[in-house]
Amino acid sequence: MKQKLIQLVDITKSYERVILDQLNLTIYDNDYLSIVGASGSGKSTLTHILGLMDTYESGNYYFKSQKLNPKNDYYTIRNESIGFIFQSYNLIDNLSSLDNILLPITFKNIDVDHIHLESLINRLKIREILDKNVSLLSGGEKQRVAICRALLLNPDIIIADEPTGNLDNDNEETVFNLFKSLHQEGKTIIVITHNFHRAQEAVTQYQLENGQLHVKSH
Repeated sequence: MKQKLIQLVDITKSYERVILDQLNLTIYDNDYLSIVGASGSGKSTLTHILGLMDTYESGNYYFKSQKLNPKNDYYTIRNESIGFIFQSYNLIDNLSSLDNILLPITFKNIDVDHIHLESLINRLKIREILDKNVSLLSGGEKQRVAICRALLLNPDIIIADEPTGNLDNDNEETVFNLFKSLHQEGKTIIVITHNFHRAQEAVTQYQLENGQLHVKSH
């Protein structure tokens, strides 16, 4: 029986209006799901809540069936279990690609898994840009570097926020082939996107509308 990894129960979040309205979502180990929605539907808000980077007004967040306390639990779980891929890359321009990739272990003062790192470099086709300053990279190269960094610590859950928004077709194909492979290897993949074509590659697809999630297909 699959383990529940993330469970959102009656999550409500408002700004000037209600963005998420008693939203419910259960994500299991080795799920591959996509979430689509119109601009302003709350995709970014939901992404940040799922990734433990934002809180909510009411409801509960359970991780592996444990109810989380935002003040005490978020930082540790986010850093140990979740790999976050940002649309805006969140790279440091005056560092090389490799230095950006290694930031998670630099902050934690732990040793790099060289076999895992080499595998990621090959799969993402970034060996030739490892020594390049990030400011000199194209959008596609920056995204692949950011993905490598997100996967460096081998997280259980990968959350990708519009991962192909700035990519050409070849780079887009590389990224989604990697997601498929990671899913086959047992990872849980959550893709938030406006790209309906790519969203259909997920096993389960959700539409975010009027503050609620609706299953599109299985």
